Amino acid sequence: MTYLTDILEEVLNDLDSLLMQLTEDEYVQPLDVFSGSSMGQHMRHILEFFQCLTAGIAQGEIDYDARKRDRQIESNPAYGRSVLQQLKLVLMQLDPAHPLQLRQTYTPVSSLLVPTNVGRELVYNIEHAIHHMAMLRIGVKLHCPAIQLPTHFGVAYSTILHQQTA
Repeated sequence: MTYLTDILEEVLNDLDSLLMQLTEDEYVQPLDVFSGSSMGQHMRHILEFFQCLTAGIAQGEIDYDARKRDRQIESNPAYGRSVLQQLKLVLMQLDPAHPLQLRQTYTPVSSLLVPTNVGRELVYNIEHAIHHMAMLRIGVKLHCPAIQLPTHFGVAYSTILHQQTA
């Protein structure tokens, strides 16, 4: 799992770097480019998906729709950073082969369970985080131009590989 944990660590470190640079006002400001949501709301969304994964391991079942939607994560970058640091400690120790069930609900009256495992869900969460990081990158560029982000921030690894070989 070394390769996967290296990628996971890089993504989490990039998120942490952004959290360290954002002021609370920048973090909570509703942005038109996000249809009125804030960078803090995107960060909360990312972190809560990782929380769902870690919580689901104990139950043997992950439900990404059952997020807590913790307003403190989206309104306080220092708190968001502490949540990220706690998650990092847990996530880096996970067994990728550990079996799980993913609960997915598409209608109010039914849901389905899909077999999965920790490794597959880590891959999903990494890709999900990068997707939201791409949006965060746009918000930073438009509203916080002094913040420095790595060139790979919010860019899919497949895109980076393609650009290197094109």
